[in-house]
Amino acid sequence: MTKGTETTSRPSVEPTQYVKLPPFDLPDFSGDMHAFPEFWELFSVAIHNNNSVPTISKFLYLKGKLKGDALALIAPIQFSESNYHTAVQILRSTYMRPEVLRIRLFDQIEAVPPAKDTPMSQRTTLCTIKALWLQLEKLGEQPGTTGMILTIRSKFPHRTNDKVDDLKLVRDRDTECLGSRDPTAGGVKTTGSANITARICIPYPTPA
Repeated sequence: MTKGTETTSRPSVEPTQYVKLPPFDLPDFSGDMHAFPEFWELFSVAIHNNNSVPTISKFLYLKGKLKGDALALIAPIQFSESNYHTAVQILRSTYMRPEVLRIRLFDQIEAVPPAKDTPMSQRTTLCTIKALWLQLEKLGEQPGTTGMILTIRSKFPHRTNDKVDDLKLVRDRDTECLGSRDPTAGGVKTTGSANITARICIPYPTPA
């Protein structure tokens, strides 16, 4: 430092680092109504709600991701910027139909094959039912009706259902949330199969 001169140290500023994300390939949609909500949610995030993408380019991306019946549905629409929202409205009114999706999800739960008397088989069955159950809840459905409870119980062996009943008798008999509690709570000794099945928390009515 030179005499009579003061030097002030300044904190160094790190240059901005940009991380290059891997390319994201949007799924195609060919007209399966069950697959449309997921397709549209992904397309909306990546393209439809992306203000940096011109409207005409959004239409181009959309047509590029449609196949089969879905593409045929909007094929007569002239490719122009002003017609993009018309195409979107037609697709959504055709495939975004919660009432039809609910029926299909209920049918899928009915069609789940019964689990075998092994923890692995029951875990697989449980995961399948939970995935369908959560989709119903996203549609605003409350699937914990008596009929649906009986359908779900029919997918598991009697021994497992008996163990689940034992668990419920020693716990609060209020409506339980999906997997919100440890199914072994209450001090009842259970098998692995019962623990797995008990993670489906369903309304358990108090006996009269």
